[in-house]
Amino acid sequence: MKVILETRRLLLRELRQEDFDDACLLLQDPEVMYAYEGPFSREEVQAWLDKQLRRYREDGFGLWALVEKSSGTLIGQCGLTLQDYKGRRVPEIGYLLRRAYWHQGFAIEAARACREYAFQALGFREVYSIIRDTNFPSQQVALRNGMDLVDRMVKHYKGIDMPHLVFKVGKDACLQHHFLQYPEICAFSTTRRGGVSTGTYASLNCTPYTGDAPQCVSRNQEILLAALPQHPRALVIPWQTHSTRILPIDDAFLSANEEQRHALLQGIDALVTDRPGICLCISTADCIPILLYDKKHQAIAAVHAGWRGTVNFIVGHALEQMRTFYGTDGADVSAFIGPGISLRAFEVGDEVYEAFCQADFPMERIARRESKWHIDLPEANRLQLLDFGVPSSAIETSGICTYTQYDDFFSARRLGVKSGRMLTGIMLNYS
Repeated sequence: MKVILETRRLLLRELRQEDFDDACLLLQDPEVMYAYEGPFSREEVQAWLDKQLRRYREDGFGLWALVEKSSGTLIGQCGLTLQDYKGRRVPEIGYLLRRAYWHQGFAIEAARACREYAFQALGFREVYSIIRDTNFPSQQVALRNGMDLVDRMVKHYKGIDMPHLVFKVGKDACLQHHFLQYPEICAFSTTRRGGVSTGTYASLNCTPYTGDAPQCVSRNQEILLAALPQHPRALVIPWQTHSTRILPIDDAFLSANEEQRHALLQGIDALVTDRPGICLCISTADCIPILLYDKKHQAIAAVHAGWRGTVNFIVGHALEQMRTFYGTDGADVSAFIGPGISLRAFEVGDEVYEAFCQADFPMERIARRESKWHIDLPEANRLQLLDFGVPSSAIETSGICTYTQYDDFFSARRLGVKSGRMLTGIMLNYS
């Protein structure tokens, strides 16, 4: 079994002839195959399987089996293929899941992993998803995978002209967009790309607390604001200290002058608001950024969760503050856990491991012993969200490790403390 990729819940491995029956369960389901004008025959399933095996030999990649780690079940396929577009062959991310596994975030989890594999392992500068115009769920996955709608085309299949939408994302994109299923908010993470800073701040460092040249930070913020769909009325960036202090951005803050606002933002590691047009931002370079959206009460939060914040339950504290200020209930919250250091990369001393033990974290779920202990910060924060009652299906995880992908995201462990920071932000749009 050749495993290509591993995510929190999934293995992506090469298909093999022994997967024929599982492929039939997927490709012979009329509802799953509605965008392909009906289910495949057994002969068509075999031809499809043969095509993937040929792609592995000739291209080095193809559509892979999507296996749920907890059960070992083959739940669908996802991978990369070369498709004809405007006279050239372009890499496309494709995905298809069995019906029982729809609406659980598996497609976006796998698609994001394929996007990063295309950029990091295969060296592509851009990737596509070409989707039938009636396949709205797949279009949403493409958008949540950071892609933009760039074109329309017609494919000819089974004697039918099928209009398709062309989505694309480039490796050099300065922003990754989140929560695209909610048009009433804007949420994003910056990459290192597209800015003007140099050295360890290269290039899109938007954070003013890092030692970067102020004129570069100012220009980078202008680049960020120009890339957002709406210009924020205020861009709020706290000076973080790994505390659990949370600041509501309310009338008192908004009526303060610049000097007073600067003082209020000192030592703050989470922001909450229900005011439209206020962009709450968190700066990170390996720590975990978390965005929260209360759909019912139209309230948002941005949380900085390094290991100290995580072990002191900063996400839980932020949610409690949202409950106090806005009446937030976990069932109404959607959460995004952004790019940060992964379990594999986050090696810690015994004192950090003991701190999580003392805080009663389930160590069998968040820790792994190698030569030293490793801690899974995204999972530790996901458990806090679940404890508050946030549905598992409403929690998205980027799956991006800043330490291993430091060419695209800032990593203090790689670049040193005197380096740039990515911004992860959220804003309620205004009319």
